[in-house]
Amino acid sequence: MNRNKYLPIVLIVGVAIIIGAIIWQVLGGKGLFEEKWTGVEGEPVAITLEFYDAWLNARTVGDNEPFTQNLLAYEQIAPDLRKRLQEHDGKLGGDQEDPVLCQVGVPEGLRTLPIYKKDEEAQVLVMSTTDGQHGQAIVKLAAKNNLWRITDITCGNAEQAPESEFSFDKSGFLLKQVPAPLDSKYWHLVYEEEGVLGHAVPLYIDESSVCARQDGSTGACNEEVLKETAAARVMGELSETGVTVKRIEMIESVSVN
Repeated sequence: MNRNKYLPIVLIVGVAIIIGAIIWQVLGGKGLFEEKWTGVEGEPVAITLEFYDAWLNARTVGDNEPFTQNLLAYEQIAPDLRKRLQEHDGKLGGDQEDPVLCQVGVPEGLRTLPIYKKDEEAQVLVMSTTDGQHGQAIVKLAAKNNLWRITDITCGNAEQAPESEFSFDKSGFLLKQVPAPLDSKYWHLVYEEEGVLGHAVPLYIDESSVCARQDGSTGACNEEVLKETAAARVMGELSETGVTVKRIEMIESVSVN
């Protein structure tokens, strides 16, 4: 057998393997072909609620029911998030925090607060309606070709006020058009705490509250100054139900990590 005639083939295969290894490293270990984007059409809040309602109903039936019912197979769950949540299979219940609901124990119900929405990304805050449960799920969504999917869920803890009032000085975004059970007759500040964006607090504004425009002029806090999603710094006294506003400063932007 003439082995020399096979030598070019061996060399070609070897070179192909080396090139493939280099490309693999350049791509950070990812495949040569981009994964097919999966998701569902609709509004981010509705898409989030569909998954969360299914998860809550399953948890009401049994601790591990979300996995038994294969809820992670929903198209609105990104592959990386699906893999991370799958690690909790068989571990829900007891004193363990649910990685989706971000609560210890099963809530009686859920409420949502849309934080922001852009063409291809959105963020929704999901909270429990049960007294004493202060966990918050900050849900991030991304979209391609109008197909939305949940890419990340981060658990935070709502700021709990002690019985006595204490100072509040935070920068964030103003919102008044908020869904029930939040009271839309009050302005709310949505702000970041410990690297987590999505904390929301009602603002109690009265005649003594002062608003400062970006040009430095001050006056009453009214609709001429306060605008939906406007960046603002709020100072006041925090109680168990909200912030009694002393001063609101309208600012150009808010730095979000």
